[in-house]
Amino acid sequence: MKWLVLAAVIIGFFGLLAIYSAIRWRRKAAVLLARRHNPTEQRFIGLMEPHMATETARFLWDRISAQTLPLIAPHPDDDTDLDLFVDAGDITDWLSEFAQSHGRDEKDWPDWKAGQPTTVRNLGIWLESGLLQSIR
Repeated sequence: MKWLVLAAVIIGFFGLLAIYSAIRWRRKAAVLLARRHNPTEQRFIGLMEPHMATETARFLWDRISAQTLPLIAPHPDDDTDLDLFVDAGDITDWLSEFAQSHGRDEKDWPDWKAGQPTTVRNLGIWLESGLLQSIR
């Protein structure tokens, strides 16, 4: 009987945690949408292209939008951590995937510059900077 009560408490806790997370994400989405537009994939890539290759912009769109849509589409000025709640572990996984797709090793990537904002645009620029550095 004790295990049944314990199981109910644990399930209830995780249920409340899920509800809290959903409410938090919806509030964040409302704040973001009040601050900026929700770009389409084509518009996002267009905004990123002056700073990086189309392939890199599409790579970021695919990874980030998989986590944020349908509420929020990524925007180049969004902070990956504060605005989009992208986990640092996800970025590490994306770096590994990006490097492998270009036949490179993620260990060759430069460190993130201290104090540099963690925007989607800066993430793309950083990904591409690793391609240039790993050629040398």
